[in-house]
Amino acid sequence: MDSVLGFDGAQNCFEQVIVLTVYIVTTLCLKKGMNHFVLVVYRHFATTFAIAPFALVLERKIRPKMTLSVFLKIMLLAFLEPLLQRLHLLVSMSSQPLPSSWPQSSAKKQWDPTS
Repeated sequence: MDSVLGFDGAQNCFEQVIVLTVYIVTTLCLKKGMNHFVLVVYRHFATTFAIAPFALVLERKIRPKMTLSVFLKIMLLAFLEPLLQRLHLLVSMSSQPLPSSWPQSSAKKQWDPTS
C-alpha cells in the first residue's frame, strides 16, 4: 500500500521527523525551566505565522462566506482546544524524567565507561 489517507511514505516520514524534533525541543525547554504557558504561546505564534499565509492563499476562493456565528464558534474552539491540549501534554512531559541517553546539564558528572 503506497498511500495511507492520501499521504505517501516520504511525506509521512517528514511529518514524523518534524513531530519528533518539536517534542525534543519542547522537552529540553521544559527541563531548562521554561514556563508551560510561555512555551504554549510561543508555539502558537510560530505555528500561526507558518501556516496562515498558506491558508489565506490556497483557500481564499473555495470556502463560502463566513457568518458571525460560525466565526465565533471557530474562534472559541481555536482558543480553548489547542491551549488545553498543549498544557496537558506539557504538564505530563515535565513530570517524566529524560531518558539517560539524552544530554544532561554540564553540572552533572559525565558517564565514565571504566567505572
